[in-house]
Amino acid sequence: MQPRVASADLAAKLMRMARPQKLATMHRVVAEAMTTKETSFFRDLLPFHLLHDRLIPELIAAREKERRLYLWSAGSATGQEAYSLAMLLHDRFPQLDEWDVRIVGTDVSGVACEYARRGRYSRFEINRGLPVSLLVRHFEREGEEVWRIHEEVRRRVSFEQGDLLEPRVGMTFDVVLLRNVLPYLVAEERAEVLRAVHGRMHEKSVMLLGDAEEAGSLFEEAVDRERVFYRPIVTG
Repeated sequence: MQPRVASADLAAKLMRMARPQKLATMHRVVAEAMTTKETSFFRDLLPFHLLHDRLIPELIAAREKERRLYLWSAGSATGQEAYSLAMLLHDRFPQLDEWDVRIVGTDVSGVACEYARRGRYSRFEINRGLPVSLLVRHFEREGEEVWRIHEEVRRRVSFEQGDLLEPRVGMTFDVVLLRNVLPYLVAEERAEVLRAVHGRMHEKSVMLLGDAEEAGSLFEEAVDRERVFYRPIVTG
C-alpha cells in the first residue's frame, strides 16, 4: 500500500487553503489523502481466467472488423491491474499485435497515476501476485529492490487522473474493470458511477466487479462457471 498524507500535514495544508479560491486544490489534497491505493498484480485470479477463457476470445470475434480493443481499469491505483491486463493480452493473444489495443487506467489520485506511469515496482509489490515466469519475461531489474516493466507492455497502457463521478475518458470500452470501488461510495454515488460507466460501453462490452458487488438495473448479469460478469442493457 502506498503511504497516505500524514494527518498533521493534511491539517496544515487545509488551513493554508482555506480561502475560497483554493477550494479546488483543497479538494485534491483531501482526495489524495483518503484514497485507498491497495492493489496487486493479478488480484483475485478468477476475473483474469474469465477474460482469458471466454471474454477476450468473444470480443476478438465481435471486433474483427474494427480490429480495435479498448479496456478500462477504473480505480487503477498504482497500475498493477492495468499492467496485468497488458501482460495477459501480450502473452495469450498474439493476434492482437496488429490491432489498436489500448488499456486506460484512471484514478482520482494523481500521486497514484504518476507512480503507475513509471512502471517501477518494489520487491514487495512484485511478490504480491506476479508469477516468476512473468517477472522474468516482462521486467528488468533496477538495483536490488526495484523492477521496471518492459516497454512492449507499457506502450499499451496509459493512466489518467479522474473522478469516476466526472469521467474524462472520451472513448467507448470493450472491457471495464470496476473492481473493489463501489463499496467505498454511498448509494447515490454508486448509481451515478454506474450510469457513467454504462455510457462508456457498447452492447457487446463486458464489466467485471469485485466479489459481492452489484451492478444495478442498467446491466444484466451473466455467469460462466460461477464467474460473474455484466453486460450493459441497451434500449432503443
